[in-house]
Amino acid sequence: MKKNKIYTFELASREDTITGMIIDYSQEWVFIKYIPVDFVVDGFMFIRKKFIIDFWRENREKFKENVIMKKLQELEFTNVFDMSSVNSLFNSLVKSKIIFDIEFEDDETCYMGQLHSLGSNIMSMKMLHIDGQLQEEQLFDINDVYTVQFNNDYINTLVSYGRIKYPSQYDW
Repeated sequence: MKKNKIYTFELASREDTITGMIIDYSQEWVFIKYIPVDFVVDGFMFIRKKFIIDFWRENREKFKENVIMKKLQELEFTNVFDMSSVNSLFNSLVKSKIIFDIEFEDDETCYMGQLHSLGSNIMSMKMLHIDGQLQEEQLFDINDVYTVQFNNDYINTLVSYGRIKYPSQYDW
């Protein structure tokens, strides 16, 4: 994998693939600028490497890259998150206070919220409701997380509607 190049990823137990431009990667995670369809760039995503069963960069990905590079003036994104381990990424998310969603094996269900606290393998998230407000906490096993996504249109719309403000150092 090369940074600033577009790849498509196949994840275990998932029918749909994920496409994105590589920002950074580590032994545990791949950090991408997410491309959900065609030439639409929508937020950022961390993909857990242990769930990637294949990835590729063929003519389709190269063509998307050429179109997107003409669309976006700047493709340099700085990774402010520690991806050295699973726990370190989630610790970075606790400190950042950003709103994100997580997905597990079932890619049709995501959980949106703000990470409140982190134990050795369990995280507590304040859940983001459709009214844009953070409400009750829910517990998740961090070892089962397939993807972490943030700064996409859906999340940003709910955050804006609920008037939740990101800390300035993490404004994207």
